[in-house]
Amino acid sequence: MLDRFDAKILDIIQSDAGLSHEAIGQKVNLSASSVRRRIANLKKPASSNAMSRL
Repeated sequence: MLDRFDAKILDIIQSDAGLSHEAIGQKVNLSASSVRRRIANLKKPASSNAMSRL
């Protein structure tokens, strides 16, 4: 299940897929490493429904 950070990260990626993890982190108030980890988790098979939003 997505939390508000994951949902916001997905929305940002949909708007501008070229943003760095650092830029996304600034928009959602998370570190770049947290954004990187969350994106990696979203790409895992159990999260395939979430990634279909991309």
